[in-house]
Amino acid sequence: MAQYRTSTRTTGESGRALPFAVAAAEIASMRASFRSWLFSSALMRLGRRNSMIRVARAVAVAATLVSGASPWGQPLAAQALSETDFPKPTAVLKESFRAVRAVHALPDGRVLVMDGGAQKLLVADFASGKVDTRLNAGAEDGEFRTLGPLWGWPGDSVATLDAGKGRLMILGPDGALARAVPFGGSRSAPAGAPSGAPSGAPMGMPSGMPGGGMGAGGRGSRIPTLRALIGTELAIGTGVPPRPTAPLSPASAPPRQPYPIVRLSLRTLRYDTVAQLMPAQAPRAPATNTVGTFTVHVSSAPLQSVDVWAAYGDGTVAVVRAATYRIEWFALDGTTTSTDPVPFTPVAVTEGDRKRVVEAYRQVGDEMLKSLPTRTSILAVAYEDPPSWPTTHPPFRSDITPLVDRQERLWLATRCWRDEQALCYDVIDRHGQRVARYRLPPKSRLVAFGPDVAYTIDEQKSDKDVLQRHPLSRLP
Repeated sequence: MAQYRTSTRTTGESGRALPFAVAAAEIASMRASFRSWLFSSALMRLGRRNSMIRVARAVAVAATLVSGASPWGQPLAAQALSETDFPKPTAVLKESFRAVRAVHALPDGRVLVMDGGAQKLLVADFASGKVDTRLNAGAEDGEFRTLGPLWGWPGDSVATLDAGKGRLMILGPDGALARAVPFGGSRSAPAGAPSGAPSGAPMGMPSGMPGGGMGAGGRGSRIPTLRALIGTELAIGTGVPPRPTAPLSPASAPPRQPYPIVRLSLRTLRYDTVAQLMPAQAPRAPATNTVGTFTVHVSSAPLQSVDVWAAYGDGTVAVVRAATYRIEWFALDGTTTSTDPVPFTPVAVTEGDRKRVVEAYRQVGDEMLKSLPTRTSILAVAYEDPPSWPTTHPPFRSDITPLVDRQERLWLATRCWRDEQALCYDVIDRHGQRVARYRLPPKSRLVAFGPDVAYTIDEQKSDKDVLQRHPLSRLP
């Protein structure tokens, strides 16, 4: 068992480590965050100091700096694709953001940006460099409580889900708020819904909320996290697994529970289960011992093979199987087809890979320790290696949400073959064929697509998110 310790903290005035209620509450939140981090959008990155919960989520992102290919595919010689450098940006926004969670291209070339760190919805103009606020967080009618993804809406408008207020917010082509559409009832969700109820059963939404995720449903809610909006009445998202039947043991890792992908009618609040997926194995929950050491059990989940999914504009759901790199297509009419496995080559998990994962945890742990109150029972943070590590990387990164561009190509993040610091993307068409593989610079990631353009976040030169626009006209 390897342990890694941080520097100790200052105790209270008496020189003793004093218990502190706030610290205890933050520990409980961190435990919950570690159990649920696989379901989060994970768009935050290392160094967010707003709260311990955000730091715990950042641990999950930071710990996934190393990931990539796997042993179950054809050898590299079986496929002729090479890693091509992603097109250089043609426009870079001068103003940066604290934590970009969503981007949507407007008809006039500007973009809507959801800045989760600043809790603002903004319109950014690459031509002028100007950034204007369109919505703020707040309790007023023209403000939001919790915003979800940004979706296209008829008439060149944009829709976003304010799950905290149980409504869709419709924005005009200029990004200004046009109207809010409430929906859902005030019924409580049945126990286990949507995963526990039969497919097609009505699903009551707590406080009128049909989804949203990241705690949007309130304590104990069993509602899906919506990812895609199809037309104006159908949404697709991820449900939650059934509640454990037995209390969790602090001495062991929590059991793996399958979770559903669901299609949800926003008009009737009825849903259909598309498929059940299994998450990665989560580690044991963190714990504090009697001498003030907060032990974090490092997760090997970033290196585990985990299935992912994406939704298309016609309602089709693509499930990418990590064991074979085969895609299963679930059509809106209920038919299911599968395509041949995507060829890939194995990449071994090295000692350096394992050290980088632990180091990423340690860096965030240092930030967590600094953010605690001075009077706290936590004096140090220790990091315990998982009992075993995978021998090879998976074929794609399950911690980064797949994206679908305007030409219905699926973009899957994966570890690069030649550069483990960079991030690569496999581009797969609707026939399940990989048509390209592109390499992004280190500390860069894709966030959205527009007509013949892509938007990335660059984190290399700043502690904030820098938004860039790239041409895609020459892609296959």
